[in-house]
Amino acid sequence: MSQTQEINPRGGVLPELQENDLALVERIRQGDSKAFDRLFLRYYTVLCRLSERIVRSIDTAEDIVQGVFFRLWVGKSDLTIDTSVRAFLERSVKNSSLDHLRHVRFIDPDHDVANDPNAGDFVVDLDNRAALKIAEEAISALPEGSRTIFLLSRTDGLTYQQISVRLGVSIKTVETQMGRALKAIRNSMPEFSEAHR
Repeated sequence: MSQTQEINPRGGVLPELQENDLALVERIRQGDSKAFDRLFLRYYTVLCRLSERIVRSIDTAEDIVQGVFFRLWVGKSDLTIDTSVRAFLERSVKNSSLDHLRHVRFIDPDHDVANDPNAGDFVVDLDNRAALKIAEEAISALPEGSRTIFLLSRTDGLTYQQISVRLGVSIKTVETQMGRALKAIRNSMPEFSEAHR
């Protein structure tokens, strides 16, 4: 098979390509849905494999890749690609996959993504992204002590005992600061907190 041919997901080989990726992107910027479909078919499978290696769920990976292409289409008029189109798409999918894992870990540190049958729910994922953005802003606004303790717990996965030793403070101080951090984050996103009680 030549390098300018594509595999059709439904079987067989698509006709010889007449355009490179950047030409397709230029057509997409102008609203050409056929160019978008071609770019989607060209990279969908490889991007799903990339995402699946990160999130450990093919359903979630497919939703993430579809989300990346959805955002590409919605923002097509402002689309700027400084690298190769493949590198741009791979970076977007990798970042979205890591965002998904960070969100799941933030909301529920004990959550097992690989065994969650609902992990691939794209609508829920979009809601979670909005909640994560609000939460990240709330974390940034925390006093330095509370923020450090919160991140050591939720991002680095340290226990209160380990945080106590690392920072040279009592476990009671760690508990107090974590309580303040969690309260501030909940207060910054009341709708999300109510929905998930």
